[in-house]
Amino acid sequence: SISNESTNQDVLSLLNNAFLEVQDLVDALLHKHNLTDSLDLDFDFTRSPVDGIKNKTTDPETVQIDQPSSSSKPQVPPTSDHKRTNRDIAIAELLETEHSYRNNLKFVVEFYKIPLGRSCSSPKPILSREDFINLFSNIEYILSISDILLEKLENAPDDPGKTFINMVHYFSGYGEYVTKYEEAYEILQRNLLNNPAFHTFDLRCQTNPKSAFQPLSSFLIMPIQRIPRYQLLLNEILKYTPETHSSYQNIEAARNLIITCCSNINKQKKAADEICLAQALQNSIYDL
Repeated sequence: SISNESTNQDVLSLLNNAFLEVQDLVDALLHKHNLTDSLDLDFDFTRSPVDGIKNKTTDPETVQIDQPSSSSKPQVPPTSDHKRTNRDIAIAELLETEHSYRNNLKFVVEFYKIPLGRSCSSPKPILSREDFINLFSNIEYILSISDILLEKLENAPDDPGKTFINMVHYFSGYGEYVTKYEEAYEILQRNLLNNPAFHTFDLRCQTNPKSAFQPLSSFLIMPIQRIPRYQLLLNEILKYTPETHSSYQNIEAARNLIITCCSNINKQKKAADEICLAQALQNSIYDL
């Protein structure tokens, strides 16, 4: 209708006048502060926003305003956040605990075994050579296993089962450590009580930040606990791995191999204990 068209024209006129007043105000401010040449303004003051109003009909409800092009809209970057699944968390725990375990073994070798080994060749050794050998057993071999295992797990974290399948035969070396652990513990306690030089050495090592202020006994028991821990960690990963997953069978097979490994080590330990008991009985008979 004529009245609606007249109303539209009045609105456009008011908008245009308001724009011109704002433009004059901005120009005055720019000249006052000498900014006319130094500002690179994105806003085009030569074009009134009223120019973007297209009155396609006489109905004020259908008046449209030009929309900015899609290229001028701020682009939301794709999210890089990845929600960790329970399987991811279980694999991460395997890697993190292996890294910590390896570092603890490395600390024992670098700050206990190597210095005490050098001391054995000195005029006043801290430990006798026999005690030194039996205290640490084959811990360097176990450290080398952990080094290799950790590297392989980090290179193929999505299929830890395959890594364990390829590595499990090395774990038989844990049997020697387990069978000698009780003797090592007795040597440790005896020297802590009766050997002031060793006791002082142990206290000094405990003050090293890398030790987290733990005594040597806490480190020496770690290999005893690690193989059963592998079984628990693989069980947790298997629990959250779908049976259709490409690594499911490898993880299940690795878990079963670790169970067998634990059983074999226990049998080896039991056999060693029986030999020790038989030797003790034999010695007691000779003493009679």
